[in-house]
Amino acid sequence: MYKIGKILKDKEEKSETVLIQSVSKQANEYVVKERDPSKNRYSDQTVYDFNARYDYVQPDDPVVKAIYIDSLPFNPYEYPQKERSELAWNSDVKPYAFPLSRLTPIDE
Repeated sequence: MYKIGKILKDKEEKSETVLIQSVSKQANEYVVKERDPSKNRYSDQTVYDFNARYDYVQPDDPVVKAIYIDSLPFNPYEYPQKERSELAWNSDVKPYAFPLSRLTPIDE
């Protein structure tokens, strides 16, 4: 598992992210899109449902939350790893839930 504040690359979007949280659920357990009965839309969709099209993603992958660097109001490379996660977490930027296998470390 990577440390909070680590900069990781999203293999599919080719974008850099800052890891802000480890979630204690697997990809097939963590619901990211809840069913909206009032609109009769969607079903409960998990991190795995959204990522199953990628061969390397498994239902039991751990889930982490990360924020895309491009959406942050600061340059995370200017801060130590611990401060990055705190700044990103406290920004008003939406975090995304990922299966850990979708993110890969990059050289800093």
